[in-house]
Amino acid sequence: MVLRAIIAFASIFVAVLDHLPPGITSSTHSKLDTLWKVMVLPGLAGLILFHSKLYMVFPVWESTSLLFAFLVLLVGPGVVYNKATGKEAPAIHSEIMDSLTTWAGVALHSGTDTAMALYFVLCWNLMGSPLLMGWLQ
Repeated sequence: MVLRAIIAFASIFVAVLDHLPPGITSSTHSKLDTLWKVMVLPGLAGLILFHSKLYMVFPVWESTSLLFAFLVLLVGPGVVYNKATGKEAPAIHSEIMDSLTTWAGVALHSGTDTAMALYFVLCWNLMGSPLLMGWLQ
């Protein structure tokens, strides 16, 4: 239960940090990079645990298909960004904030966020819509 709380807190914190208007954190982009990287690690643990849950709930072929779809949704917007701008997709907080000053950066960020949200809602629905916060009881 503690691990789930840590993962939930870290994911929410990264989402808030990632979606603050660039003007608020403009003078502290590089200072927040280390904090952002540290908080992303529990989020990655959450992704691993989430996909392992998919493999427990669904048959292997369906779980593998969902994992493949996740990887395509994760990598796809970055490839489109690279083709459109000729630059690599941003990977750290300061690069993400800097990319949000261009339409391509906004499209990358919006596309990735929307695709991930739809993916997790789809997986949650396929699992039978279990209680999201039932572990807090």
